[in-house]
Amino acid sequence: MSQYTVALILLLGFVPGPAVAQKFDLGPYFGPPATVGDFSVFELSNGGTRTLEMVEVSLWKKGFRCLIQHTENGLDPDFLETFVIPGKKALFGDTWAAGLLIDLKKPATMYKLRVKPGKTNKIRAKGKALFDGALVGKAKYKGGWVFTGLEPLETPAASYPDTAVVDLILALTVKDRVFGDVIESVVETVSWHARGLGEVATRQRTTLWVNGLLEDDSGWVDAWLVDGMLGGQPIP
Repeated sequence: MSQYTVALILLLGFVPGPAVAQKFDLGPYFGPPATVGDFSVFELSNGGTRTLEMVEVSLWKKGFRCLIQHTENGLDPDFLETFVIPGKKALFGDTWAAGLLIDLKKPATMYKLRVKPGKTNKIRAKGKALFDGALVGKAKYKGGWVFTGLEPLETPAASYPDTAVVDLILALTVKDRVFGDVIESVVETVSWHARGLGEVATRQRTTLWVNGLLEDDSGWVDAWLVDGMLGGQPIP
């Protein structure tokens, strides 16, 4: 296993409901526009915490570019570019950590903010993986998500009378052009989004495959919001 494979492991470590014709506006459930300093702390069912912090916000086309720092259990953080066109869609861009960069050709649509419940929405993106600036190989994302409906949610930290539920599955595949390893990380997520707040809970499983063989399986891990700041106001 190459050093690039190890770096990928460090970096990489969503049941449709009934379809209806009318589209639903998910925008309010993804929270207000981001501001620098916004953060969310989630407690994890397997111990420890996950922290998401907004470290950059800038104008981008008809919306905003945001840079999110993700830190889990006190380990070195990784970073994710996101883009939002208010009222229309949320996109994702480059991801980097521990010397490894997943560099996309262009931002890819993650969520459309007006969707039909029960309809599968595809996610596709292509780019390249670099380690310490050197090309590792091609990278691609493939997956999809479904808005399954609205439901109340009880967590150990708070009660939410109205949340939007999203099921998502997303695979990132990288082929090492030197050593030939094919590394695939598959993330399955159920997420709950409270109106006016954004994401307040998740249930997630990550599996890692190297050359078709299962290398790691996180099992299902629950996470719920326990602390944070949104637009200068404490949450939840």
